[in-house]
Amino acid sequence: MSSARLAVLATAVLTFLSFCGPFSDTLELLSHWRIQILGLAILSGVFVAWRGTRKIQMAALAVCLLNAWPLAQHLSRSASPASGSPEPTDITVLAANLHGDHVEALSFGALLDETKPDIVVLTEVTKAAETLIRSRLPGHRFAWSGDPHRLFSALIGIRGHKPELAVRDTLPEHNLPWASFHACPKACASVVAVHSPHPDGLSPFNAQSLQFSDIAVEADTIRPDILLGDLNTTPWSPHYVRLLDRTGLKDAAPGIGWVNTWLSALPGLGLRLDHILVGPKVVVRAYRVGPNIGSDHRPVIARLVVTE
Repeated sequence: MSSARLAVLATAVLTFLSFCGPFSDTLELLSHWRIQILGLAILSGVFVAWRGTRKIQMAALAVCLLNAWPLAQHLSRSASPASGSPEPTDITVLAANLHGDHVEALSFGALLDETKPDIVVLTEVTKAAETLIRSRLPGHRFAWSGDPHRLFSALIGIRGHKPELAVRDTLPEHNLPWASFHACPKACASVVAVHSPHPDGLSPFNAQSLQFSDIAVEADTIRPDILLGDLNTTPWSPHYVRLLDRTGLKDAAPGIGWVNTWLSALPGLGLRLDHILVGPKVVVRAYRVGPNIGSDHRPVIARLVVTE
């Protein structure tokens, strides 16, 4: 087999497997690296344009288009940006996975001072980090979505009043809580906070899919305006797409959102796993991925307009 055919075959097989996520949690992981697979397909296409036959070139183009399609579809799932100047009633929200003891206190403290968030959802928070957060946000009141300092519990803070959380756990024996609450730091909003498990396919249950399905069912009652946290899934994964389709939420990140929030130890393999999603009553004034704070995740911050 020629090198051109081998290159196209390899990317075609990888592409096929990455679209089998709805049938396998293990293969669902491949869909997270859609941008990277597209990059490989483009490199393969450049190679066969030089070395391949017409048929091989057309096959390479088809593989590129197949990988580009989920990225293009995501554009319809992004929220429309707001126009006009910032208003006093705008809400700033921040979500961050602190990754335990890895968070750098000075960097994260400076980010809190800079952004002055009205609502924070923080996960993998140690006792030391909680002390720092409370000292930097003295006007906030806090509550935990589960047992304090556990892996999938979230520390939730609202400016001015304590969160009254409705905590649900799709799989209580595995301690995977998620919480909904009503927040009125300025304008009022219905909020969902979640730290979802990895869809690694190694467990005897499909935890992430079950949790997202549970959120989607409850969304009919909760009608969330904002959902935020470490979802451990990318915008082009089947689980994420189903969650947005079933809840009607939109991605607060503009366009495709190229900036990764999970920093892989291997160059080029980072992913966008941390999200802020918004409902039809919310318009996004500004969105950004925060700086490196020592964690393997970067914070996500958005300034939102909640309409009536």
